[in-house]
Amino acid sequence: MVRRSPARRLALTQWAHIRAQATKMWSMRERDIVLMPGRYIGLPEDEDDFDFVERFDKLKAELEEQMKEKSRLNALIRKKLDKLEMKRSL
Repeated sequence: MVRRSPARRLALTQWAHIRAQATKMWSMRERDIVLMPGRYIGLPEDEDDFDFVERFDKLKAELEEQMKEKSRLNALIRKKLDKLEMKRSL
């Protein structure tokens, strides 16, 4: 009887697990099995149920508002930093 250390037994057990998984995957490939639900149940039809121009205009307006807010916040940060610089120089 061959005595193996616990670490060796664990390694062999893990290897056996990996071999079993590889065998399953090989078997699936051989049978052309794909684990994607769309292949078996079908995918819903994508419909363009929105007006692109309307959506684009809305997103553009939102971006412009965000850019204005960015400018306002940057100016506020500059103002606060200038105050800190003046206090530090005193």
